[in-house]
Amino acid sequence: MNKTVDGFLMKTKKYMTDNGMDCCDCVVVGLSGGADSVCLVYTMKCLSIEMGLDVCAVHLNHGIRGAEADRDEQFVRDLCDELGVELRVYYRDIPLIARERGLTEEEAGRIERYRIFGEVAEEIRRYASQGHVGDAPDKLRKVSTRRYTEADCEEYSAGQQMPDEYRVRIAVAHNSNDNAETVIHNMLRGSALRGVTGIRPVRGSIIRPILWASRTEIEELVAAAGLSYVTDSTNLDTEYTRNRIRNVILPQMTEINARAVQHINSLSEDMTEVCELIDSLADEFETEYVTVMHVTGETDNTEENGAEKDATESIGSADGSEEIHGGGKCRVSQTDMVSIQITAQPLRELSGPVAREVCLRAMEKLCGRRKDITRRHLDSVLGLTESGKSVDLPYGMRAERSYEYIIIEKSDVRNRTRVLGGKPVACGETKTDTMAVDGKPLADDSVSGSIPEIKLSDMERESIIIETASLSTEVPLEYSVGDKRIRLRLAQAEDVQVTTDRRTEVVDFDLLGPELCIRHARPGDTIVIDSSGGTKKLSKLFTDMKLTRREREQAVVVADGDRIVWVVGYRLSEGYKVTFASKRVMYMEALS
Repeated sequence: MNKTVDGFLMKTKKYMTDNGMDCCDCVVVGLSGGADSVCLVYTMKCLSIEMGLDVCAVHLNHGIRGAEADRDEQFVRDLCDELGVELRVYYRDIPLIARERGLTEEEAGRIERYRIFGEVAEEIRRYASQGHVGDAPDKLRKVSTRRYTEADCEEYSAGQQMPDEYRVRIAVAHNSNDNAETVIHNMLRGSALRGVTGIRPVRGSIIRPILWASRTEIEELVAAAGLSYVTDSTNLDTEYTRNRIRNVILPQMTEINARAVQHINSLSEDMTEVCELIDSLADEFETEYVTVMHVTGETDNTEENGAEKDATESIGSADGSEEIHGGGKCRVSQTDMVSIQITAQPLRELSGPVAREVCLRAMEKLCGRRKDITRRHLDSVLGLTESGKSVDLPYGMRAERSYEYIIIEKSDVRNRTRVLGGKPVACGETKTDTMAVDGKPLADDSVSGSIPEIKLSDMERESIIIETASLSTEVPLEYSVGDKRIRLRLAQAEDVQVTTDRRTEVVDFDLLGPELCIRHARPGDTIVIDSSGGTKKLSKLFTDMKLTRREREQAVVVADGDRIVWVVGYRLSEGYKVTFASKRVMYMEALS
């Protein structure tokens, strides 16, 4: 070795130690054959004994450049044989994947690369966890000459937490020039502050050991070590924005100031500290002024396989972060966030960057990503602190001002399905419901034929019709509409127990008509509010009570024909109250 190589290795080891990259047992190195990745795999191999690392390289043939791609594949095979590094080669038809997924070839290639990196890392980890830590690379070397296909990867999933006993990380060859290009790219595309933080040294299972080095230093290392590399001809095509930044804009900036790359990277580091401060302030605000509304249900968790969320080569996000997801398609029983409520006045008083971060986090919680949420969207939400009623947002979200709150929600909340008899039934579908006694299903012959018939009317919102003549004092019955569960039971008037709990009300049963309807509130509904028969529209009642739009939409009533008996949990009609003349009464109890 010489001074150039020794110095490079020493700086790389220090950078890895300073950034916690040395806490692993194996590195999976992305190896394209270019100068950066050749430098990285060589450096990892040189440091492997000193740092106690196993090294496995992965190459993806994208199926784009024909003979040139085959040349690159053969080059990395020869290089790894020379270095004594395990190599795994994969082939993917990236143009086809891009068309099928509606992505650019650049996006599809990046997603597929990280997905494969994650799968290889997980395979090595699993093999090592079976007690083969010492010979894991040797085991893999036995199959290093074959090309791996899609089928070879299906049993492995990316991005999972590696156990302490054998920790595998994915090393990619980004350098300081790449970071400067990313910062410029994000700035040109209108990124928020977080996009200017650029590429992080460590993100999840991804590490970047030579991020400290400039492209010039990398090329000097390759030359000093007597290594060669290949050039991807597409990297010279300035029709691609990133290539234009790399080959035209950044060189012009270095003509103005030779230390342009270093200065941009310093700005990136400073902005990282700024964003950490913003995160801290946003955390404090969320604790006091942000409320997440949940609904429990089964969700379909389908994401693109991959390994990380990263700032590299960002595509249209407010913070410059790219989306690379782990996992596959599964159904998960979980609590699903459906809306987020933010107190408007304190939000208005926040500084702009912190306020935008609060809004961005809220939207990310609902849709699971930051991509395509722009400064314009964030400012439109913040505009609701001053005036306005609602704004549409990406991914089917919507924000609205409701009294002192801003509510951000998924637009499909009003179209959710509910469960009847153990099966999901869409709102508006006609179906006979299942009654329950003390939470247990009630069979048709359980109470000597006295079970009321329950039907869902064929309306936009579901409702339940109950024949009052079939109610009895023997068995309380439970009914569900929307997210409300209501129990009805009859009693003699002399047994009435007075309560101030709005979840339980008592009415004169003999004042009720032949049928009751439990349904959602409708436009035009009114309720009797005084003993003289005066009425008030429910819409006005809701306004007076300062109910949010969601609370209005979820409001359930017990109706006697077109007359409201009870707005569940809110108001009882004065027209059905129990008097000294009452003989039979009906208890109505809101269970949820």
